[in-house]
Amino acid sequence: MGAEKTVMVTGRDRSIEVNRVCDGDIIPGMLCQMSTTVGEVQVHGTPGGNAQTMFALEPTDAGKDIDDALDDGENAHFCIAATGAQVNALLANGETVVYGQPVESNGDGYLRPHDPAVVVPSDLSFEYFQTAIVGYAEEALDMSDSSGADPASARFLVRIR
Repeated sequence: MGAEKTVMVTGRDRSIEVNRVCDGDIIPGMLCQMSTTVGEVQVHGTPGGNAQTMFALEPTDAGKDIDDALDDGENAHFCIAATGAQVNALLANGETVVYGQPVESNGDGYLRPHDPAVVVPSDLSFEYFQTAIVGYAEEALDMSDSSGADPASARFLVRIR
């Protein structure tokens, strides 16, 4: 399980960091997107939808760490992870991933296994559809019996696509 106490495990030097206001409560390691409110970031809200590889970073405040939630309206750091970067992300409750499995957005900031059975609309190109895959699991994690009470137990390493 992703035991590192940082969201960006590798690849920070090739990734882009942005400082924005949280639009809602966000846990470091959640997949995020720009909000409709200018200058704010929210959790990625489209299950299986196309996603930029933007993740909430751990708070920089003294006494806070990767397991401390970022509050609505709080100024926070986010990272747009570069290809090949390794991210300490969060797996959705009830899901299981194995090493090398592609993952996508669960629609709530968490990730889930990518569903290759989804039918691609004929008017979309293959490249467009592929942006639903955020990355590939770098370790196995079984959250099939999870209650979601402890976000730290949902952490797993993802290699960005």
